[in-house]
Amino acid sequence: MIRKKSTRNRGSVLIFVVIMVTALAAILISTVDLSRMAEMRQHAMERQAISRYLQDSARTIALTKIAAGDTLPYDISMTINGTSLRVQAAEELSLIGGRSVRITWSATVEGKVMSATIHTGKRTPPPPVYFGLWVEGTLSQTGALNVTQNGGLYLSGAVTATGINVDGDAFTNGASMPTDVNVSGLSYVGQPSMTVALDSAKYDTARDKRYTGNQTLTATTMLASTPANPMVYINGNLTLSGAYTKSFTVFVKGNLTLNNVINTTAERAVFIVEGNVKVTGTNDAFIISNGLVEASAGAGKRIINGGIIAKDFTVGTQAWDINWDSYFFDTAGASTLWKIPGSW
Repeated sequence: MIRKKSTRNRGSVLIFVVIMVTALAAILISTVDLSRMAEMRQHAMERQAISRYLQDSARTIALTKIAAGDTLPYDISMTINGTSLRVQAAEELSLIGGRSVRITWSATVEGKVMSATIHTGKRTPPPPVYFGLWVEGTLSQTGALNVTQNGGLYLSGAVTATGINVDGDAFTNGASMPTDVNVSGLSYVGQPSMTVALDSAKYDTARDKRYTGNQTLTATTMLASTPANPMVYINGNLTLSGAYTKSFTVFVKGNLTLNNVINTTAERAVFIVEGNVKVTGTNDAFIISNGLVEASAGAGKRIINGGIIAKDFTVGTQAWDINWDSYFFDTAGASTLWKIPGSW
């Protein structure tokens, strides 16, 4: 009997030892797993922090370059705290029909590629050629006014409006957008005021052809015997009509009247005017005026296929459609070739 009892005791001890070893092993394995999980979590948090830092750096770099007037798109690479960072920024259409800035960044950290694309609407005003209608001073509107083809609107002075429809973005230096301005894109308020300076002597020096005194011309006559993309200087007033088949720039020292000046091919015309501008009918033109732009006497819609940059702009009883031409904004070197103020 004594021998059997001893055998049972030894069996119980063995079972106890096995249970304890198994439990200790489980505890050890759990401790190792928890340690690994904590390490992985810490590493993930570090990668997230690095990613946020690189993304904030990319956004800051892009917005700083835009504020400095750099032209989009651009693609740059630099080193941030020992990490090579590539930043690309470009204009694009936003989901609501306006334009925004798309910023894409990429970097390699510990042998792994990190990248992301972000969008921002926080921008300083683009150059005037970005806008279908850019008004530094007073805008007075009675008849219908539509700025189309994703053309933007810039307002810096007093606005009297009954309903302006803007297909793109709108900028104002006021605390809020005027209530009668309907914007399908993005609205930016509290923007800085901008001006467009005209240097008549500079244009006179760069001319390919010069007229002295007031002129009434057809486009064909005015452009006769001129090179490609000529610069024509008018030392007086100009009344211009008719079709053109050559791209050109005209500087008018006085006032300008446009009467159905259209292109019959893929050409463009820029009119830079120290005085006022009157418009009749349909005109394929980008108008830059240091005075007042308004309709000539007479009924009928005024259509501008291009854009208007003006000191002041008045819409009388006649309706206006300004169909923005993005060429001077989207095409590298175009503003320089056509001698847009501030670009050459």
